[in-house]
Amino acid sequence: MGSLSPLELEALGDQNVFVVVEDIYLTRWFTAIALTIICYDNLLTLDDEIAFIWPKRWNSVKILTYSNRAVALTFIALNTHHLVGVTNPLSNHFCSVVLVATGYGALVSFAMCNWILLARAQALVGTRPFLNNLLTTFYIASYLITTALVTHTSWILRDKIFYSDSFHVCGIPMHPSSMGFIWLAPLVFETAIFLLTIVKLYENAVEDYSLGSTLLVTLYRDGVAYYLVIFSLRVFNLLAWQIMPIQFALIGIFLLWAIMSVSVTRLQLNLLKAVNMPPASLEITSVGPSISIFASFPRRNGSRSQTERSRIRTSRMQLRTFSHGIAPEP
Repeated sequence: MGSLSPLELEALGDQNVFVVVEDIYLTRWFTAIALTIICYDNLLTLDDEIAFIWPKRWNSVKILTYSNRAVALTFIALNTHHLVGVTNPLSNHFCSVVLVATGYGALVSFAMCNWILLARAQALVGTRPFLNNLLTTFYIASYLITTALVTHTSWILRDKIFYSDSFHVCGIPMHPSSMGFIWLAPLVFETAIFLLTIVKLYENAVEDYSLGSTLLVTLYRDGVAYYLVIFSLRVFNLLAWQIMPIQFALIGIFLLWAIMSVSVTRLQLNLLKAVNMPPASLEITSVGPSISIFASFPRRNGSRSQTERSRIRTSRMQLRTFSHGIAPEP
């Protein structure tokens, strides 16, 4: 390793150079894992995709699903290329363009994922214009704030991004104050969607002591699982950007990106499978003793059987998923 440049020295600070090298290798492994996840899962779900997504009409959600995958795969592969450290020396300009473009690519990709999440939430809400408009406004506000933060961070870093000949990686020497807050607005939005899902689950359980049909269970189960995984990864990235050394700035973003992209595709596939099930197979999923606390609540629509109420609710949910584009009609 030769003499370090001023930007390398600024990024290194008072850290041990050998520790930094180990940290950079860890980031490389995380990025390679992200690329492996997105490539492997695309191949793993290809048969289901051909069966359930390809025959459907094109609509906004289908376009967003494929666009998100293309953007995620392109930028994760591009960053794996420069992080792997075995290419010819790169220019500072190349690194600057790649990292700034990656920031905006992640912004667009995450916005597409959350728009699909918004469509699912609106299908759960049903015909409640005020709540639907509130969710849409919340989404727009979240990403306007995030766009402003990404732009501010990119502007600060525009002349600071460099290629390190010593470490064979693109780098940045500083933590802009706005860097970590990029994760907060989408996190708050996703939390609101998660809480809405829990409320709807509670309402269904109170109504007839069941979670409902396969379609409803799919919406609830996938929504909760998605939130818990993405919440954990967003918090990890927030901590990495705010309190960890600068060499960890990219350690989690591509893992989050890959898992979000994969999850959105799987959300669509699971939903389409549930929607396309024949009515006879839309079985009730009983909650059982675990929600005996709801026994004190009166049953609504008492003249109807539990199965009949669930099927009516499922039919309504199918219409909502069609109308919101998350389950395109054949």
